[in-house]
Amino acid sequence: MEKSDIKNFVIYNLPTALPFLLGFVAFSIYTNYLIPEEFGIRAIIIISILVFEIITNFGVNWIIRARFYDKQSVDDFKSQFTTILFVVISARLFFFFVLSSIPVNKLFQIFFPSWNEYYTSLFSIQLFVYLANSPNNLIASMLVMAKSSSKYSVVQLLLFFVSTISSIVLLIIFNQGLKSLFWGEFLGEFLSTILGLFLLKEYFRFKFSSQAVKDLLTIGLPALPKNIFSQFQQNINKYLVQIFLPVADLGIFYKSEFLRTGFKSAEKAYTNAFAPENIKRLQKLGHDRSIFKIQNIWMNLLAVGIALTTIFMVDIFDLFHINPAFILCAKIAPIFGSTVLLSSYEMVLANNILVAKKTYIFTLRAIITGTSNILLNIVLINLIGLLGAVIASVFTALFSLLIGIYFNNKYVRILDDINLITYFLVFISLLPLFYVFYTDLITSFVLKIIIFFVYLSILALIDIFSNNSFFVSNLRNLKKFSVS
Repeated sequence: MEKSDIKNFVIYNLPTALPFLLGFVAFSIYTNYLIPEEFGIRAIIIISILVFEIITNFGVNWIIRARFYDKQSVDDFKSQFTTILFVVISARLFFFFVLSSIPVNKLFQIFFPSWNEYYTSLFSIQLFVYLANSPNNLIASMLVMAKSSSKYSVVQLLLFFVSTISSIVLLIIFNQGLKSLFWGEFLGEFLSTILGLFLLKEYFRFKFSSQAVKDLLTIGLPALPKNIFSQFQQNINKYLVQIFLPVADLGIFYKSEFLRTGFKSAEKAYTNAFAPENIKRLQKLGHDRSIFKIQNIWMNLLAVGIALTTIFMVDIFDLFHINPAFILCAKIAPIFGSTVLLSSYEMVLANNILVAKKTYIFTLRAIITGTSNILLNIVLINLIGLLGAVIASVFTALFSLLIGIYFNNKYVRILDDINLITYFLVFISLLPLFYVFYTDLITSFVLKIIIFFVYLSILALIDIFSNNSFFVSNLRNLKKFSVS
């Protein structure tokens, strides 16, 4: 673990921590001006354009990660970057004009039963957001691989503050209702994109690169199904909720993602800080033992965050005077957020697969887990409603992790020292907390504080005993068995 990586992790977390904390203020404002049904409508609009966003992304993140440390001239890399940027923006422009010209009302009514003219008017605004954030994935990937953590944070903070402030102004002062969230997002995306491109101006070289096109076909496109299925998995539950339950329920479910989004952003900061060095070492040495100690620290920090929010989230909602109509969000958001604890392990797996140039594994895993996700959501949503969709997400994340471990050991076989037993013990230790606080078995604030410190003790014991020779030896046996 290098000091520069730790510094980058702290800086990358600035656009995560500040929006997360200030987000509660925005949450309070939004939920007192908008009703759950309106947030359900917003969720539907975002889902409706999702496929077009993924298709025109072209897996550029994987291309930049794969090529940034390759031995090539600086000018050649600049040509590749500029060519990819041109392709991405051109594709977005094409779909922008196509979707603006065709009668989407009838098209989307097939997939979204509640779709009407009002939804179409909101979709028209979302198209401008779609165009404005065209190169954002490319910009983020470049800044991350260049370890420009300060620049990355400035871009992300600009996006958050412009989007949030403009949305609130449009909502409160100009009475724009739900449209304020879409126009606010557009302004944030547009200005952050302009700033991001300005910060990367040194990488512009307006010369066509055939290598860039080849990379789009051989690295980007094979990873595209993975991106599609990944987003599919994250959004299929919302899609099925709006099929089987009222739009207002979808609004509650959509707003319950705030904690998962916060943890996911922190995970992204962790990945951004440590992935470049991890990839570099994997390419040079064929292994990277240092990442596993870092992973263990991150796992425990994340577990503490999930426990803290599980125990005190209802109290936090009361503190910020969030509309009681959204109180269910406080109960299911931490359960939803626990999926990040499972997905965090996948950074190591993903980098192993990427360096081994076996990105087709992403597609195989995505197909298997995507199918199971659909079945779980259909069954559990019909059985227990919104909670069923959340539980389906947790099971899918767990299944995705197990499949990823299997494929990694079978086809990649890059040395892996993470203690899986510890990882699963930490996750299991959270389950009693979910049950107790979802069912309101304990409401006393004093008891909540006591339970939190008891949980910290349990987490410490797990960490201590995980280094016992019994656990280590059994883990090694498990790995030998899985590889053989």
